[in-house]
Amino acid sequence: MSVVTGAMNVLADVKAGFVSETDVAEAREQLTAALLADESLPLEVRLLLELREVEAGFVDNRRIGRLIGEAGKRH
Repeated sequence: MSVVTGAMNVLADVKAGFVSETDVAEAREQLTAALLADESLPLEVRLLLELREVEAGFVDNRRIGRLIGEAGKRH
């Protein structure tokens, strides 16, 4: 199952009144990871997503380093 399909299924469950915080968190994590890995997204979007991940307590120093390096080349 794709990340998008998984997220859609979780949202369908939420809409139907079946809320699983674990499923929501897992779908969010998987979708965020997929978006952060998508280098076709604007740098600003990936920076925002990374900041949200840090805020949630998930720190990936390697990924942060790549983003800082990319941002340094552009600014």
